[in-house]
Amino acid sequence: MYKIGVDIGGTKIAVGLVSSVGKVIDRIIEPTVFYNQEKGTIQQIIRMINSIRSRNKDKKVVSIGVGCPGPLDPHKGIIYAPPNMKGWNKVYLGRELRKHFKNKIVIDNDANAAALAEWKFGAGKGTKDMIYLTISTGVGSGIIIDGRLYRGLGSAGELGHCTINYKNGPKCKCGLRGCLEAYISGTSLISEAKKKKYKKSLIYKIAKKGNKISPAIIFQVARKGDKIAKEIITKACEAFAFALINIIHTFHPEKIILGGGIMKDADLIIPAVRKIITQYKLKGFQGSCQIAKARLGDNIGIIGAAELTNLNKNL
Repeated sequence: MYKIGVDIGGTKIAVGLVSSVGKVIDRIIEPTVFYNQEKGTIQQIIRMINSIRSRNKDKKVVSIGVGCPGPLDPHKGIIYAPPNMKGWNKVYLGRELRKHFKNKIVIDNDANAAALAEWKFGAGKGTKDMIYLTISTGVGSGIIIDGRLYRGLGSAGELGHCTINYKNGPKCKCGLRGCLEAYISGTSLISEAKKKKYKKSLIYKIAKKGNKISPAIIFQVARKGDKIAKEIITKACEAFAFALINIIHTFHPEKIILGGGIMKDADLIIPAVRKIITQYKLKGFQGSCQIAKARLGDNIGIIGAAELTNLNKNL
């Protein structure tokens, strides 16, 4: 028996065929297309699912799990205006997919899906209480409490929008100021690097050679000792660390797992974050909460989405 996992993001969509032990057998990855608001993206998802099925006709698919940026209603399969999904506003994704596929279909927050994957197959395996944060285009999170995915009333876990500085912080895509996402996400790092005061950075010299400013370039330049690039990363890590301190004080989990594209440079982020956490967290929280990098790599969203179908009811 096999499951299909669909990982929807603001920059790319990944669809894969997953075995019962969490192994990705086949996958397709494409840049996310946005036309006719959500309609074009939904057509793209349907086409990609059909492609995976046609390439694996000998394998029986029993369910389709979908991880999508929130906020959303996992029970009704409705997506409510994710900041990084252009034109999406109250999208009945579950209903649209049910028109094309007879399989069990489950939709949940993409970070919840990733948290589930890391908890069952990755860095969080063996824990009862775990927090997962994905740092990429935006910042998402999933919460595992006592071995169960925690949703609250449906949209719990939007830790990327916890507030670091509500008055003077940078504006977030959600419309508020000072969200964690406005400091540590790929989008926020690029925005910070584009400020006039950083124009003399080596970042711009590399960008002028035909490369767009990207988080990868910022970290690359920081490794070469560029003071401005290091300043940008330090500022982001400070905000990130204090957000993690709040998370530790709230949940005191066994592990906090960090994933997403930005964590490709985890060796520059995690030590800086750990240092601040050690200095500022309450002394009574000296337990064994570990800050660790996710293990499942690029397939985490596909695996987690497929695994969602073990938890949720059919839409």
